[in-house]
Amino acid sequence: MTLSESPLLDSFEEYHIESLHTMLAYADVHRAL
Repeated sequence: MTLSESPLLDSFEEYHIESLHTMLAYADVHRAL
């Protein structure tokens, strides 16, 4: 089974990327202050 064939890993990757974007957004806000 490859990584792309695992829906669980796919959803985890999406969640991880989303949380990463959220952290970057928070960093931008703090930098703007």
